[in-house]
Amino acid sequence: KGVPNFHIFGEVADPDPAFLASYTRTAGFPAVLDFSFRQTVIEVAAKGAPVSKLEHLLAADADYADGEAGARRLPTFISSHDDG
Repeated sequence: KGVPNFHIFGEVADPDPAFLASYTRTAGFPAVLDFSFRQTVIEVAAKGAPVSKLEHLLAADADYADGEAGARRLPTFISSHDDG
């Protein structure tokens, strides 16, 4: 029967938002870890990439199931036990 209102997400270790979004559209995951956000923030904040990369990332929100609302459900992170 499950636990009501239990937030579950998949871990798809890929920075491509379209690839991540496919797991919410076709595999039925309500969310996946936002590896795209992680990669983009690192590139902009630590490697000098233009801030416009963030704009391009946010434009990809439409790719997720439920569009922007679906993208807002993605857990974000900058670092983890896997990569330091």
